[in-house]
Amino acid sequence: MKSMLRPEDRRKASATIFSLFFSAVILTLAIAFNLLVRENLKTSLALKYKADAFVSANSALHLLLYHILSGTFTQKEILLPNSNESLGINRLPLNGTEVELRIPDKILLTAKDTNGLLSLSYINVAALKRLILRYTNNDTKRADIIIDSLLDWIDRDDLTRLNGAEKDYYQSQNLPYHSRNYPLQYKEEFAFIRGMDWELYNKLEPFITILPANGFNPNTAPDEVLLAYLDLEDPKDLLPIKNFIQTKPLSSDTELMGLVGRKIALSEEVYYFPSRYIELTLKVPQGNRTIYTLKIGLDLRLTSRRPYEILYYREE
Repeated sequence: MKSMLRPEDRRKASATIFSLFFSAVILTLAIAFNLLVRENLKTSLALKYKADAFVSANSALHLLLYHILSGTFTQKEILLPNSNESLGINRLPLNGTEVELRIPDKILLTAKDTNGLLSLSYINVAALKRLILRYTNNDTKRADIIIDSLLDWIDRDDLTRLNGAEKDYYQSQNLPYHSRNYPLQYKEEFAFIRGMDWELYNKLEPFITILPANGFNPNTAPDEVLLAYLDLEDPKDLLPIKNFIQTKPLSSDTELMGLVGRKIALSEEVYYFPSRYIELTLKVPQGNRTIYTLKIGLDLRLTSRRPYEILYYREE
């Protein structure tokens, strides 16, 4: 069927269609460019917030260290003289209780005394095994495998314990690593050991440390560590201890056993004082989420060479 449009009308129609097409292309490009710019701005803003959080957390850390070094250790906290105005707190609990700093940004701080945790460097085998049993439905075989494999991982030889694992085991599993034959260098390394997995590691993580411990301090220990160390099953058995600590710190085996109500076969001497190895965690919140986390392992044993030492420094 022959078109009824005149040639000049057809040309106008073609030009109109081309103009519409060209406008659509320009509009599409403009929308894409706008989205790209918005994403770049969002990324830039996120990086700015992260950088600001980094500065805030590290400034808070150095100010905190200054006050800690002039502070006083007690059995369950560090007293921080003249820090209320600069930090917003005048004492730092060592049992993992979260406190809020304002300097001037809001920062959430926790501190843990390693004598209130179970050390993977100075291992209390009985207590660590009881903690593992608690989170594996009393799987004794698995607990024995984890304990022996941990000991094989950190010792200097290639002799395999009864339930352990040395280099040949990890090679047989086609794993890209094998036993280090050296103490753990970071806490997550515990998850690589035979018998462990990330699910179990995440359950145990709040109660373990790779830093040294020089005894056990029930004044700073969470319930799970108290249960494991004192060989108790029912959390209700801890109520007398927790009520006592709220009024005054524990300071002797006699007090501790009197509160438990029976003689306890302690696997090592209980030291009712912090180790001076401290785990610090500083979190910078934004709204309902944390945008930056700084984890520090501190050695606060004063020596003639240094007032403190940072054993690990980790950002998240």
